[in-house]
Amino acid sequence: MTSLDQRLSRPARLALVCVVCVLPLRYILNRFSPETYFTSLIYYGEYFFPNAIPEVRQIKPKISSFAGYDGQFYSQIAIHPSLRTPGLKESLDAPAYRAMRPFLPWLSYLAGFGRPFWIVQAYALSNLLFWYLLVFWLLHYLRPTSRRDYLCILAACTSSGVLFSLQRALLDLPAATLCFFGASLTEKYALVAIAGAVLTKETYVLQLVERRFRRGKTGSIAAAMTKYGCILVPVLLWHGYVRFTFGPTHFGANFGWPFSGYLAAILKAIRTLPYKHFSFSSITSLLAPLSLLVQGFYLFWAPRCGAIYRRTGMAFAISSIFLSSDVFVEQVSYCRDLIPVSLAFNITLMQNKLHRFVFWFVAGNLGLTTGLVWLIRG
Repeated sequence: MTSLDQRLSRPARLALVCVVCVLPLRYILNRFSPETYFTSLIYYGEYFFPNAIPEVRQIKPKISSFAGYDGQFYSQIAIHPSLRTPGLKESLDAPAYRAMRPFLPWLSYLAGFGRPFWIVQAYALSNLLFWYLLVFWLLHYLRPTSRRDYLCILAACTSSGVLFSLQRALLDLPAATLCFFGASLTEKYALVAIAGAVLTKETYVLQLVERRFRRGKTGSIAAAMTKYGCILVPVLLWHGYVRFTFGPTHFGANFGWPFSGYLAAILKAIRTLPYKHFSFSSITSLLAPLSLLVQGFYLFWAPRCGAIYRRTGMAFAISSIFLSSDVFVEQVSYCRDLIPVSLAFNITLMQNKLHRFVFWFVAGNLGLTTGLVWLIRG
């Protein structure tokens, strides 16, 4: 038995969990301002703010940068999730594309009791809630005991993709959390969780691979179609409603030649590395796509095991091969798109108990530590 396989005492496990759980809370509280409250997490941009809906302009949120980030659009949908309010379409950069993801906006609307100020605050803090849900469900479901187990869970919960979503109030962490619930809950509740994940971000329809090929799956075709219908019908109805309201979706070219996105990210990092004086961010820009490739390779190479969520990670790993350079333009973009790969990698690594654990753990996670460094710096 190696030192990593040694069992942690209960006090040590509790202390470790408490320390880790304080980090995101500390980060969020440091973003609070008596004038703008938690709106700095949403990253409103100077360029888009003049077109924002009146309710957002009245709140006077913090303007974080020139262009801002995606959360500024979803927070406005949350104020008017029915999409019928005049001016909402003009406030969004890609109305139909953004509106196809209604779950978190509707959840924020309900949590804010329909009042714009509280809706925006609820949206800003929603990722913190889902982060805690993910952490405690991983601990509950996987039952970690050893140092190895806790290292894997820590890496899964603090990968760059997870923390980028937390730090910018995005949809990816909530979708990934619901997706993991769907892989680990009983059938009845799993269908609800998966439907929620797909309504949060449509790419999570890939989790149907997990449902279709799960070992020991039995039942008639009619029963399977009913289950898929429970997941897909709400999504299709909503997408039809969005198309009727905002028209067809037009937003970039997300897919390209195999590995073109990975290659573009690696070459860009190599070109810019000397000009950034080998900073931590520039080094992880090079290592992040390599770590994700290692994670995807491991999911296919590792000995077969009953690791929950593994097939979901494999499906996302395959899809990532066809993502274009538009998606791989920066770490914040592609790392959060591939949260399921990082989750599946660390869960599978934890349950396989390989002798070369340290090699795989470091190779698969080293490049995905930017978000953690930002979190610690606060």
